[in-house]
Amino acid sequence: MNPYTGEITGTIHQDNSFLGTVLQLHRGLLLGEVGKKITGVSAFVFLFMIISGIILWWPKGKFSKQKFNLKKGASLKRLNYDMHSVLGFYASWVLIFSVVTGLIWSFKWVENSMYAMVGSKKEKKQYHSTYSDSTTFSLEKTISFCKQEFPEHKEIFITLPEDSAGTYRFNLRNNHSDGFFKDQHQLFFDQYSGNIVKKQLFADAQKGDKLKALNYDIHTGKIFGLTGQFIVFFSALIAASLPITGFIMWRNKRRSKQTFFKD
Repeated sequence: MNPYTGEITGTIHQDNSFLGTVLQLHRGLLLGEVGKKITGVSAFVFLFMIISGIILWWPKGKFSKQKFNLKKGASLKRLNYDMHSVLGFYASWVLIFSVVTGLIWSFKWVENSMYAMVGSKKEKKQYHSTYSDSTTFSLEKTISFCKQEFPEHKEIFITLPEDSAGTYRFNLRNNHSDGFFKDQHQLFFDQYSGNIVKKQLFADAQKGDKLKALNYDIHTGKIFGLTGQFIVFFSALIAASLPITGFIMWRNKRRSKQTFFKD
């Protein structure tokens, strides 16, 4: 949209783009709400497999260095076992957080449980505008106000009003803030007058809201920057290899049993 004339110069529909399609496939298998339930149940199964794998990995006696390293010069059979066991162990601790944070998008009760876990209660943030035909909302003026009020918050995400009684919601994020939590403020503006209806500062937000604001960054590893994203990426690659290495282990074990019975 031309910021001076208001003329729409072009449109991009995220759902129709390549990455948009991949995102829909990842979240719901392109099946809408039904797909979200399928991926959610699959994530629960995956979480069970991760935890049970850690239990099987855990040494019954003293810890051995071999549990943490790939054996050098080992046979292909042993190398396959180590890739499944050792690499799977390291990736599991990252995957647990990725899976749990993903479940929040599939099941509301998981999100409610997260709030309850930190002693918070989720509240619906519904604010209303007061209709007036004598005043006009100025997007440029509102953005300028946000920049002057919070100059360190460079990223601004704007949500348009849902109806004639709704408000503009501005999410302001400071990606360079110190600490585990990144400052994220929410400002609600009357869509007619442009006056602030509600100012929700991050410091005043309850713990549940702060944790939810971090959910996407934890899920993708962005909470630790590019390094965290690489860690999640390689953990996901290892996760993709586990069914393959696990199948090879099962096949080798089955062949060994067949040979034993033949002998």
